[in-house]
Amino acid sequence: MNPETANAALVNRLLELTRRMERMQRSMRLIAASSRSAMRDHADYEHRRNAKENENEGSGV
Repeated sequence: MNPETANAALVNRLLELTRRMERMQRSMRLIAASSRSAMRDHADYEHRRNAKENENEGSGV
C-alpha cells in the first residue's frame, strides 16, 4: 500500500471513530438527562407523599 493510500485509510478510520464517539456521547447525555428527570420525578412524588402523610397526621386520621 502506498503512503497516500495508507494515510487516506487512517484518516477515514479516524473520522469513523470520531463520529462513533460523538454518537456515544450524545447517547450518554440523553441517558443522563433521562436519569436526572427520573430522579426529579421521584423526588416530587416523595415530596407529595410526605406532604399528604403530614396532612393526614395533622387531621387526626
